[in-house]
Amino acid sequence: MIPKIQERTLRSSRINPYGLLSSEIKIKTEPAEVNEASLTENVKKPLPDYLEPDLDVVFVGLISGNNASVKHHYYSHPSNIFYLALHQSGFTPVQISPEEDYTLPERFKIGLCNLIRSTENHSSCISREMMDKGLIELWEKMAKIKPKFICLNGKIMYNQLVKSYNSKDDYGLIDYKIPNNQLLNTKLFYVTSTAGTATNLKKEEKINQFKELKKLVGQEKIGIDKMVDKEFVKIKAEKC
Repeated sequence: MIPKIQERTLRSSRINPYGLLSSEIKIKTEPAEVNEASLTENVKKPLPDYLEPDLDVVFVGLISGNNASVKHHYYSHPSNIFYLALHQSGFTPVQISPEEDYTLPERFKIGLCNLIRSTENHSSCISREMMDKGLIELWEKMAKIKPKFICLNGKIMYNQLVKSYNSKDDYGLIDYKIPNNQLLNTKLFYVTSTAGTATNLKKEEKINQFKELKKLVGQEKIGIDKMVDKEFVKIKAEKC
């Protein structure tokens, strides 16, 4: 028997990208126990986007892996180091579990989504047309929430953007102008895939990439705070 999926309603007055109060949106979460009958092909489904306005960073995966599609949680394969990297780089004070993925926007200002929403997990099923369509939809979603950083998790999307198919793994900020005027202040970053199948770098090297991103996010927030302080001083001076 497939267990019923429980529902959790966010109790927040924040406005989400679709113009609704967060309190009006029900986010599905998994039951505490998942029996073997539920881990079948017929319950595979694309993962929902976990997004809200003004996030520090949105991590964008290519497509839900087979494990994630069945368990309905991002980066849920035991060999994926995504949540370990978030913790050890300072994005989260503790290492959260994949079952807590939906809490990342509200708790830590971190968003999650995939470029392609499909349960056809094999890379051979991904066409250039699907990639192009996914990128267009990604920029549209990001324009509604305006995150400080968009981080591409994996080299395929990076290659798609910069049209470079060399084997060099140049992680970091991407010199690419997002084709949407509402995202002029959003920066793009690329990290090597956190999946266990990506063996070109050691775990520590992948975590160091997250640390570099966390440093940039911190610098960006400091810069914004300074701008706000200057504006406050300016307004105060004009009133005197």
